[in-house]
Amino acid sequence: MIPELAELLKEVRQYTKEHTELQKAHHFLFALFDSNKIRQPGDARFLIMGINPGEQHEDFVTAPCPPVHEESFEIDFHEQYGKGRSAVKWTKTTEAFCETKQYIQSEMFFWSSKDIGMLESRFGSLTARNQPNKHLEFCNRLNRELINLTAPSAIVVPGIGCTKIMSKNFNLTFEDSIKDPESNHRLCERYSDKERTWLFTKHWSGAHGFSSDQRAIVKREIQSLNT
Repeated sequence: MIPELAELLKEVRQYTKEHTELQKAHHFLFALFDSNKIRQPGDARFLIMGINPGEQHEDFVTAPCPPVHEESFEIDFHEQYGKGRSAVKWTKTTEAFCETKQYIQSEMFFWSSKDIGMLESRFGSLTARNQPNKHLEFCNRLNRELINLTAPSAIVVPGIGCTKIMSKNFNLTFEDSIKDPESNHRLCERYSDKERTWLFTKHWSGAHGFSSDQRAIVKREIQSLNT
């Protein structure tokens, strides 16, 4: 285990306790991985990052609050209260696209909400130019440390729409766009932070339709990150 990660996780817990608005969230997600598979820097093939954790009414029924629960390498409320991590639909989807269990999950913004509207009503805007979000700045710092400590081969972001905000927060440079040869719709975009590739893909939830051919192209692009 990478000892510095435990200190980062303590920071997230303490920061959550110190800010009452964050306690409106059901849980936070930071540095979630299987510690039997990620033991040292470089073990993780990918770090998977979204905007923030989703939240459903059922979460509050399964794991009542307070306190704010967590999804991390030390504690996962799905293991404590639910059917386990492997039963979570997103876990199955991630492993299907990445074709590995050696990955880390984090979020650009650690605390959960039902949607982006709820996120910003609870915790403030993530994009306002005249008023930087202090919670997002905290997350940016810890995510950078997480990436540096674990040294994943690449960062994979499910959601093409995340490119603008994440490229700003992590100083990313655009490299390439991969399109569906039939529809010409964007399926992936490659960015770089000068150390590794960030691959943004069409969102894996398939909310806007995901053909088998598109799925195959996205999976191919993800696997190419290790070559």
